[in-house]
Amino acid sequence: MMTALALAAPRRPPTIGRAIAIGVATGLALLARATVGVALLPALAILLAHPARLPGRRAALSISTVALALPLGLLAAVAKIAPLRPDTAPLARFPFEALWSRTAGIPAQLGLDLAFVADANTVLGPLTRGAAALGALWPFAVVGALPLAAALVRWWRGDAGDGERMFVCAALATAVGGAWLYGDPNQFQLALALEPLWALALAEQVVALRAGRPRVAHAVLASLLLLRGQALARGVADSARPGNPMLSGQVQHAAAARLRALGVTGPELVTTTYNQAGVLEAWTGGALRPVHAWPILSSGQHGGTGATLDAWRMLLHDHRPRYVLLSDGINLYDGPFTNNPAIAAALAQAAGEQGIHLVLDRRFPTERGTPGWTLLRVY
Repeated sequence: MMTALALAAPRRPPTIGRAIAIGVATGLALLARATVGVALLPALAILLAHPARLPGRRAALSISTVALALPLGLLAAVAKIAPLRPDTAPLARFPFEALWSRTAGIPAQLGLDLAFVADANTVLGPLTRGAAALGALWPFAVVGALPLAAALVRWWRGDAGDGERMFVCAALATAVGGAWLYGDPNQFQLALALEPLWALALAEQVVALRAGRPRVAHAVLASLLLLRGQALARGVADSARPGNPMLSGQVQHAAAARLRALGVTGPELVTTTYNQAGVLEAWTGGALRPVHAWPILSSGQHGGTGATLDAWRMLLHDHRPRYVLLSDGINLYDGPFTNNPAIAAALAQAAGEQGIHLVLDRRFPTERGTPGWTLLRVY
């Protein structure tokens, strides 16, 4: 993303070669994560719309063609080799009918985005620690909003730099895109791409302040570095002792070691949450390949607890697993993929109906000592 913007930054119209390079960098960014386009494309557009950079027709066509050809070409190749299952193509389940109602969430999404760029620990801290909810965001949202407000004022006066204009456009696009895409103001993914643009806007504002008030500019810069430094220190401390099993190496390595000791290799093990899928395969070099049952246990997508109970009835009757791996920890971003307490309760009920005994084999706590995963034997 930043390479694409750097290539577009010189104040002269792009040549065909530079236009292709911009398209390649943009396409690779979209290929890595398509939603980065929500921040990147408005920022790139505001750069190239400057009269000194305005591309000719051939250059503009080169940028857009190459940028779209990379992600769409790969999608076409994947679909040709292994056709996507129904309703899994990009935007297949996008709730177009809900856009109007989701529009009301734009201010809350903007607040979350600004809080995140000011201090990512507002989201990553509770997520890593295994907290049940985010804390108060408004103080950090205010800090994140100060450069946005200053950029808007400076743009109105004609003083804003490229970084400030990019940040304003990307911030508004990210707020709208996040509200429309997710319908949940706790989703911070789009703010990841907004953060470097926030830094660019701040840098331009500090430089502008330095021209008239150098001491104030130096004090602001020192304060920013101090704030970011303490945020980094808190983030490192949280990461060293995660309480979320999705982020806990202790939980995952201990579970993999126990399963290897038991000789488990394949479908005799059933995992129950989306955030377990692929983890055991990775830590065992592919030696352990369990059945991942989260798609049919997902209470958020398959009709609630009744559907979860029916799914367990089928799994226990048809697959006869020897082990079940539950997740007991709190993960703010489990989202609609799973409801861990409901999954555990439905398993106990389905097992009781079929005369199956569930015996605790091992609990795997996180580095904080909070609940992580639980391994059950099935008899």
